[in-house]
Amino acid sequence: MHTRARDRNGPGTPRASRVVVVLAWALAMLVAGAVTSWAVTVISGEQGPARDRVLAASQVTAELAAQRAVSGAAPTVPSPAAVPTSEPSTSAPLPAAPSTAPEPGAPAAPLPAPTAAPAEVARTWDVEGGQVGASCQGPVLRLLYATPVDGWSVEVKHAGSDELEVAFRQDPAETTVHAACVDGIPTQESDRD
Repeated sequence: MHTRARDRNGPGTPRASRVVVVLAWALAMLVAGAVTSWAVTVISGEQGPARDRVLAASQVTAELAAQRAVSGAAPTVPSPAAVPTSEPSTSAPLPAAPSTAPEPGAPAAPLPAPTAAPAEVARTWDVEGGQVGASCQGPVLRLLYATPVDGWSVEVKHAGSDELEVAFRQDPAETTVHAACVDGIPTQESDRD
């Protein structure tokens, strides 16, 4: 009788744990499959933010007009036939808007030249106590770096878009650098105390 009780508990326990392991594995595979399916759906564009970027003809026209207004160019409205829509049309195609193209052989009107951003000009100055680097992009000044030499300390007193002031100190000496943009070129003056 004692041996029968041991037989019932012994062989049944490993079998039950195998069933639990197999069920846990199957559940993990189902979850992994569901996550993979969701990820493929999102990446393929059926859902997510990419779908929200399909614009109707009126939205394209409004976006173009807003962009041209910001850049200062006169807005031109594309013809409805030239603007893609987010939905296929089942009606007859719309007639094209009247063309504003010049007649063949007539001189074309000059296009306005795009305005380029001013080039960035950088300068480096070696002064007693350290080195200062600054750049100008048009009237906008930018401090690139202020590096003291051994034994000196540095303090950036002011680094605005129109001027900068940097002080190098080694008691009792002090060198102050003042810089600004003059005609788009960094220019400096330094004072020594």
